[in-house]
Amino acid sequence: MPDFETIERIATELDKPVAYFFCDKDSLAELIRLLDKVPEAQRQELIKKLKMDAHHKDNGP
Repeated sequence: MPDFETIERIATELDKPVAYFFCDKDSLAELIRLLDKVPEAQRQELIKKLKMDAHHKDNGP
């Protein structure tokens, strides 16, 4: 495994977030790659929505 600085350089060169390289599932890596391109305010809104959806799923309809 390369050191963190090397991973940062690779990520920069490939225009991917560092977290992308630590995902064990392709779908998570893709979400991270896409979220990296979204403005922070929109990411926060998505987080809120996902939390609400997860809460409803955990507590039933």
